[in-house]
Amino acid sequence: MYYDFIAEFFANSNDAEPIYRTYVNGVQDAEGFIREKGFVEVADEWEGDFVLETDMECLNGWVDANLNPELLTICLEGEVCDRVRIYAFEYHAGEGSFIGFYYGDDDEYRVVFAGNRPDDKITIETCGGPIICPLKIMKEHFKVLTLFEVMERLEKRIDEAIKNGV
Repeated sequence: MYYDFIAEFFANSNDAEPIYRTYVNGVQDAEGFIREKGFVEVADEWEGDFVLETDMECLNGWVDANLNPELLTICLEGEVCDRVRIYAFEYHAGEGSFIGFYYGDDDEYRVVFAGNRPDDKITIETCGGPIICPLKIMKEHFKVLTLFEVMERLEKRIDEAIKNGV
């Protein structure tokens, strides 16, 4: 089985909303890993298949500048967080996972994020053809640390542009 992970970082242990959310590159054949780390099964499919409530120390073995640059950035440059929640989502080999969102009248266009490394591309489909930009440029533009923050701001900007008839 293959799993993708999303980590949420909370400033205080009792906060309801995370201050950071990041995609963590997937793990192949991870059932032993999931049991070893203490993940528990989740009933709500929108929250993944497994979840782990932990702290930033748990991520020490996960922080690899090549595999998970956003984790490294959050750990080095982000605010100190008391609590981390990690969701594991199962997918099947060959499927991959979709990071992005749809927009337009009938959701006919997509914004696709190739990954969370600085040079990974963001592709914005438009009626005039795709617009492609490296993730690091969008992070600098929006002054944010993570792919999900870029996605949130980009989705808001596109919604505003559509409302204003652009």
